Amino acid sequence: MRYICLLFAAVIVVFGGHSDCLAQTAPLAGSGDAIELPEGVVATVNGEPISEEEWVEALKRVAGRSVLEFMVRHKVVHQAASERGIELSEAELQTIFDRKVVEAGGVANLRSYLARIGESLEDFRARLKTETLLRKMAESGVTVSSDELRRFYLEKFGRRAEIQAIVTDSREEAERALGRVREGADFGHVASAVSIERTTAENHGYIPVPLTEGIFPKPLGGIIMTESVAEEIFALEPGTTTDIIEGSGDVWYIFRLSRIEPASDVRLEDVEGQVREFAMEYKVQTRAARILQELLNSAVIKLGI
Repeated sequence: MRYICLLFAAVIVVFGGHSDCLAQTAPLAGSGDAIELPEGVVATVNGEPISEEEWVEALKRVAGRSVLEFMVRHKVVHQAASERGIELSEAELQTIFDRKVVEAGGVANLRSYLARIGESLEDFRARLKTETLLRKMAESGVTVSSDELRRFYLEKFGRRAEIQAIVTDSREEAERALGRVREGADFGHVASAVSIERTTAENHGYIPVPLTEGIFPKPLGGIIMTESVAEEIFALEPGTTTDIIEGSGDVWYIFRLSRIEPASDVRLEDVEGQVREFAMEYKVQTRAARILQELLNSAVIKLGI
């Protein structure tokens, strides 16, 4: 199997380019189907050869470790599936593949998308197989309780808050920042100046996704939001801030509620099936990620590069 998408990303990094720029560049002249070249040569440029040895060494140097780690993940999933008697027939895989083709709007669109991320149909199909085996492991025994259903309903249809954050690594710094804000300084300017969470600091403290009410803990940018903190934020009036909140790992937060979007007026009874499907998918995906990490933690893995 060729893990081209990882190689593509790594080559971009090495040559200092950007994927968008490369994706917009016209194809190399004569770079369609492979042609026969002298043995040990993978390309020629104005008659000057690039040897297979040079190519392989470059791939190993640029992306060897990343590709190897990617292959390890595939291997541990397939081993675990085999040990648990979990199988995926070619017919099942073909059905899943066909569904992806439909979702993409046809095989041409799928092929075009995969080409942009540096992945072939063969690679994509192999990835689908591994992901589906992992999913089968994660689906076993997953249920949604009535309390969870309510929480996922709130996640999808409840209130949504636009918030800003200041994150510091000392309470003293947080106290100085809060003091400046309460004296009239613009929260966003203070966040840009002092916040150690750079993703939000570079955007005047704004967290890039809205705070929702349902599922906790949840990642918001580089911040892990807990239910108790979310309740504090939702209790604010727009334009006001929380007191200093101590987080884990010697960090302190100050949040500002910028605006709040009211909950939808749709009733849970009217969308129960949709919400249950959403909840199941979330729980399966979360469990799959946990299973993969557990497999990696318990595997005896030795890397030679």
